[in-house]
Amino acid sequence: KDTLLMFFCVQAARLPQSRKKYVASVVDCGHAFAEEVAHSTTFFQKVTAIAAKHGMAVDSDSATHKKLCEAVDGGHIFRTVGKTESAIGMFRLAEAILDVLNGMHYTLWYSDAASFVCSDYPVGLFYSLSADNPLEDPLSVETPKVTMLTSSIYMPLAYNVAVVFHQSENVPTAQHANERMVGIVNTITVSHAQRFICSIDGD
Repeated sequence: KDTLLMFFCVQAARLPQSRKKYVASVVDCGHAFAEEVAHSTTFFQKVTAIAAKHGMAVDSDSATHKKLCEAVDGGHIFRTVGKTESAIGMFRLAEAILDVLNGMHYTLWYSDAASFVCSDYPVGLFYSLSADNPLEDPLSVETPKVTMLTSSIYMPLAYNVAVVFHQSENVPTAQHANERMVGIVNTITVSHAQRFICSIDGD
């Protein structure tokens, strides 16, 4: 199970949608932090005090705060995410997904009739991403929290096997998949595809 979980999490984190979601979360947190520093005198004083404590010389007078506010409002100060940070973020995201999946159960669906399709990004995962109190702890964005938006998660493993992560305790680890079950997995797989979809069937 551990190997399957890790494989699933890495596959999920490498999705273009996942990368965009992670980058957007970092940028949003950075924007919220800049807005709070610019428009809250109390928060501005708190941040400059922390900076001074770490040996950084930062003017904390009202004139400096006003210039900062103008810079933020004018769109001259904003958060960006570079390629390296984005790549590292995929590993952090994989770890966050793993934290959620560790509490779930899995079942292998096998089909001897209808076939599962696959794609370049086969993980059927729907979730939201958040950070714990990024204003008080800006580095919390580096350890994102994942909230699943569906109770089940799907991924095809072969044309006749798929794995389902779920919350039900009394479900066997292997089940025969009827056409409806295969259709659920295939619909989600196709919706996540970016470049190609592959199937052993002609249609």
